[in-house]
Amino acid sequence: MLTLPHPRAHERDFVLRPWLTADPHAELPGRGRVDELLDALDAGHELGGGAA
Repeated sequence: MLTLPHPRAHERDFVLRPWLTADPHAELPGRGRVDELLDALDAGHELGGGAA
């Protein structure tokens, strides 16, 4: 079964970055704004955590 959006899309830079480029006001249902999710993911990488 295919689930869209992917359940872990909020953890995937390669999903969020192009999505934000295509739609700067995008929101991931149940998770929030794509720009904020990407900022949080980037902050996690700076701290040595987060998922790629």
